[in-house]
Amino acid sequence: MVKITPLHLYRIRKYYGLTLIQMGEVLGISDTYVSAMEVGREPVTENVQRRVNEAFNLTTNRLRAITIHYREHIEPFDRYKGKVKR
Repeated sequence: MVKITPLHLYRIRKYYGLTLIQMGEVLGISDTYVSAMEVGREPVTENVQRRVNEAFNLTTNRLRAITIHYREHIEPFDRYKGKVKR
């Protein structure tokens, strides 16, 4: 299982173009809980990490590719940059 940090969770959601509501539906949790995890108010639990890994078929290489894509194509235009816990 690939470890998911708050920043990873945010980047995965942005990469797939999901809203907080949509991400919550995919993971079976509330949108407010997704938001709280993304900004570091709540931990990304092992259960949520497992759900993210399964839902997005993550591997270390896949997460690395998502990170690179985010940095090159999404981050320069992300108005919330800097608000997500690193």
